Amino acid sequence: MPQARARLGGYQSRAHFFGAASRAMRDLLVDHARHKAARKRGGDQERAPEDAIDALPLAIDLPFEDFIALDEALRKLSQEHPRKAEIVMLRYFAGLTEEEIAELSGVTTRTVEREWRFAKASALTFRRRRS
Repeated sequence: MPQARARLGGYQSRAHFFGAASRAMRDLLVDHARHKAARKRGGDQERAPEDAIDALPLAIDLPFEDFIALDEALRKLSQEHPRKAEIVMLRYFAGLTEEEIAELSGVTTRTVEREWRFAKASALTFRRRRS
């Protein structure tokens, strides 16, 4: 068991690793989107090289404004439905399939599918309220 943990780089499980990786990717992309939005409004803060972040292979391709909206929706969703928010993060930011998420989460694929649909509907509702 300790050898397996060492191979995971200190993470307790594959689920813990993918959860941390998707959160890190989310934070990086939302921060980048906020910097782009600030620059669009005339901000001149120092930032990571644009081409480095723009070249990242993502499970989704969204305009930077949508990353900020997605982050807001995920924060709200995670307060009320943490597992659903985790599913969204693993889909969007780690690029995992529903089957992979089910395996990591210890639930059925059907549960992931149902919670994924709920999360997408919640995001649409949140977006409409914001507009």
